[in-house]
Amino acid sequence: MSDLAAVRLLLQQTEKLLEIRREQLRRSGGGFNIFSVLEIETKEVQTHNHLLYELLNPDGSHGMGDRFLREFFRLVIDEKYPDTPVQVFREYSCSAGKIDLLLLGKDLCYPFEIKIHAPDQELQVKRYADYAASRSGNNLVFYLTLDGHEPSEYSTGGDNSLNYTTRDFRCDVRAWLVECGKIAWKVPAVSEIIRQYIQLIDKLANRMEDVYMDMIQNMVGASRASYESAQAIANALTEAKADLLRRIFSGIKRYIGNRLELLEYDYDENALKYSQRPCFKNSPFLTYVIAEYGNRTLCIDFVMEWRLYYGIYLNSAGGEFDVKATKRIAKLLPESPRTNYITSLNLGNVWWKFLPDESEELLPDFHGENGPYLNLFDKPRWKAWMRQVYTEIDVCIENLTEE
Repeated sequence: MSDLAAVRLLLQQTEKLLEIRREQLRRSGGGFNIFSVLEIETKEVQTHNHLLYELLNPDGSHGMGDRFLREFFRLVIDEKYPDTPVQVFREYSCSAGKIDLLLLGKDLCYPFEIKIHAPDQELQVKRYADYAASRSGNNLVFYLTLDGHEPSEYSTGGDNSLNYTTRDFRCDVRAWLVECGKIAWKVPAVSEIIRQYIQLIDKLANRMEDVYMDMIQNMVGASRASYESAQAIANALTEAKADLLRRIFSGIKRYIGNRLELLEYDYDENALKYSQRPCFKNSPFLTYVIAEYGNRTLCIDFVMEWRLYYGIYLNSAGGEFDVKATKRIAKLLPESPRTNYITSLNLGNVWWKFLPDESEELLPDFHGENGPYLNLFDKPRWKAWMRQVYTEIDVCIENLTEE
């Protein structure tokens, strides 16, 4: 059997197993998930912050006291549970801002910044680290994401001395939740929610943990040829993801043409970097000039992070991203149809907007690889999605070029 035939056979066998798995889930109701039904899978505050707080809170409605919190110290914080009580706070307001989760004790201060898909905020990790360091005892900021990636320099301020660490939902939090499920096995109302939350994390992190994954692993490990075939597929998968990103950005660049002045771009090399390790510094992008205002340039960026989005911002004279000015674009520029349009976007303290402008659940997730993302590999659905993107680009350009 040729190498190509072996790869094709492995793909066909895997596809059959996945189809059997989907059918089994459909018949058994195993695919039912309350977080998916309510369309709150990626809501950081309403879903993840609230649920983690409730489980960690010794006075939570789960009735398990501090047993979940003790396991959290062992498996996530990686420390022995202290002899003195620990308080758990959600959306804790302080001089550093609103901290998603905060564990406070007599001699400890552990702020948690939870990121499912939202971009980093300005100096967020630095502010939390400075706040934690101002208190007595042990202090450490936990940057909690799906895959455990590092915060951006935008969040740390490039300060390498900050006392922070990373944790991930995929392994760290998941392992803790499994133990919580064992603790609460006699309380079905609690254990079932924990089970469904684990299921949600697996979905968001693109992880499959069941008998079908075991079967796929057995197929891959059955022989050297099978393993080499799987290795070739894995390498090709990264390239396929990168090619999809290149097609998106080359399509946008071609569609805009000479209607806007192209300032800079990087999507050829960054597409591969992003596909290997999705993070903001690897994001493919296109930057166009809209207008010059004295020593500032009004620009529009098309960027890929976890979603495709565009941002309207002001560059300073040195060509650096002016965060403070960007938050006040409409006030800094002369009133015109252009500034009225920017105001109408209601960007607030952020400078970006998803493209196309739909509900989050219907948007392709290029990091978590959700259903809408997978649809982009079907040519008719790809074309329909790109038409939506082009339509919104037309509206944006028409309004931004109107002085």
